[in-house]
Amino acid sequence: MTSNHHLTILYFQILHFTFQWFVGRARPEEVVWAIYNGRLTSEVNGVPADLVRTIREDFRLNRMQDFTAYDEGSPDHPSWPAMHSASSAASLWMPVVMELTTAQLCEVKAVDYAISYARTVAGGHYPTDN
Repeated sequence: MTSNHHLTILYFQILHFTFQWFVGRARPEEVVWAIYNGRLTSEVNGVPADLVRTIREDFRLNRMQDFTAYDEGSPDHPSWPAMHSASSAASLWMPVVMELTTAQLCEVKAVDYAISYARTVAGGHYPTDN
């Protein structure tokens, strides 16, 4: 890769990181925990009543981290935009800056999707974070 390509990727990652810390949003586990404990409600915050009811009646949470598939919970930084999506966005640029075969490009995209989807299912991200 040329130095211009490296700079493009570097600037993209810097912007991504900036958005995460200055525009980011709460992790799913934080929102669920706030609903579970009554800090977010239908009346005050507009949370759909059926969602509040489901979380309060059906979930058995002793701590916020119990919502995720990770014992330690999610990372402490905001959910959006997901930093791994900054790296996976490289798959968009790879055909431009590298000579990938069609099979290689398909593999890169499959890995990108698998990482982002798994983290959503695990409760660490929203689908739109990726």
